[in-house]
Amino acid sequence: MCCGNSRQQWYATEPTRHAARVAGGVARGPRKRQTAVYMEYTGQTALTAIGGRSGRRYRFEGTGALVAVDPSDRPSLLAVPHLRQAASPW
Repeated sequence: MCCGNSRQQWYATEPTRHAARVAGGVARGPRKRQTAVYMEYTGQTALTAIGGRSGRRYRFEGTGALVAVDPSDRPSLLAVPHLRQAASPW
C-alpha cells in the first residue's frame, strides 16, 4: 500500500515547523541538553557521593572542591549534607 508520498512531504516540512517555535516573540531552535552541573563541597573532610540516577561515584577532596556531575544526579546530590550547586568554573 502506498502513502502517496505524503510521508516524504511530511519529512520535508517537519524541520521547518520544529525550528519555528516561538517563545516570547523570539524564534529559537531546539534546547541543548545540559551536559554537566557543578557541585561544591563545603564540609571539612573528603567526601565520596554516589549519584542516585547514574550510580557514578563523585569524589570531593576537601572544602571548596568543585566536581562536574551528571545533571540527572543533581537532585540526589543536593540531598547530601555539605553539597550545593555551584556556577560553572569557566
